[in-house]
Amino acid sequence: MTEEELYKSHSLTKKTEYTLYRKAIKPEHFIIGRDAYFKFVKEFFDTISEQALEKDGGVIIRRLGYFFNWLCPRKLAWVGNKKEKEVYSSYTDNRQYFPTFIPHSSRCEWTMDKSFSTVYKLELMRKIKAGKRYKTYYTSLRKAKWI
Repeated sequence: MTEEELYKSHSLTKKTEYTLYRKAIKPEHFIIGRDAYFKFVKEFFDTISEQALEKDGGVIIRRLGYFFNWLCPRKLAWVGNKKEKEVYSSYTDNRQYFPTFIPHSSRCEWTMDKSFSTVYKLELMRKIKAGKRYKTYYTSLRKAKWI
C-alpha cells in the first residue's frame, strides 16, 4: 500500500463504497441495493453519535472500535476571530474535547479524523456548556481485551 493510499480519505456514503462493500462482505450478509446500504450506514452512525453524546464513556462496538469524546490534557489557547486576544473557555478550563475513534485492531488503518459532522460538534459543545463531562476508558477497555 502506498503512502497516498494510506492517507486517502473515504466516505462511506459514496457510490463507489457500496461496490467495495460488496467485494468485502459474504453474499449472505449483503444489504441489497445502494439506497438500502446508504440508509443503513446513515442510521448506524447517527445511532453511534447519539449514544456517544449521551454516554459519559463513549460507545464501544466489538470488532469495530471505540467512539468517545476525548478531553485534551493540555490547555489550549487560541486567538479569537479578527481580534488579537485569547479566547478562553470557562466550561472546560481552556481544554478542548475532540470526538475520537480508535479501531478494534491495531492493524486497522481506518480512523475518523475530521469526519465528525458540524451538527455533532455543536451538540457536543451544547452538552459541555450544560455541564456534561466525558470520560475515556481506553486503557481499561484495552486491558479487558475489548479493543
